[in-house]
Amino acid sequence: MTERKAFLDTWKFFAIAALPGFLSNFWVILRSPSFLNTEDFIEWAVLTSSVVLLCCLSQLGIKPGYMQEVTDKGVNNRYSALTSSVCVLSVTGLLAGISLVCLFKSLNYFQLWTNTSVLFSLPIFCLTTNLYVIFQTDMRIRQKAQELAKLSIIQTMVSLIIFEAMLATGFDFLLSVFLSSGISNGIICILLSFSLRMPIKWNTT
Repeated sequence: MTERKAFLDTWKFFAIAALPGFLSNFWVILRSPSFLNTEDFIEWAVLTSSVVLLCCLSQLGIKPGYMQEVTDKGVNNRYSALTSSVCVLSVTGLLAGISLVCLFKSLNYFQLWTNTSVLFSLPIFCLTTNLYVIFQTDMRIRQKAQELAKLSIIQTMVSLIIFEAMLATGFDFLLSVFLSSGISNGIICILLSFSLRMPIKWNTT
């Protein structure tokens, strides 16, 4: 019974962590009809699908690999693997974003794509998304479900504030969507990197 209660408590915090993201996306969708026409909606859907696909590919299976490394060597000996994961995902995230920029710029050249201002936010978005995934995985490994839920709420609030501020100052809607999410993810990743307090020398045995 105690084990079941512990699981339910952990699941509760992960459920709470997922809720702000849902509400944030719901709010963005509610705001979109005032800014987007039918063509914009179609391009938003295509762009979102492309970003999700390429971000997943750019993660190169590092998340399960990192989890296995921690399982094999222990939580206290994970820093070398974490640093390597962060470095690799930073590079692949940037490359994924740049690849998308090149792809949709090419489509725009042939008059098959309209929204180009949003493209410049994609490298930042893909980079911070990859980093957020690995830091989030590290928190789960360290059984920090409650802290993860709090960070999710903070990330959502920061994202919405930036999003609304960008709209209020005349930024493009799609650019505001992706850039606000990328910036808020980046802020959380910076806070998490400082909170880890990784030692200078790693125990790799």
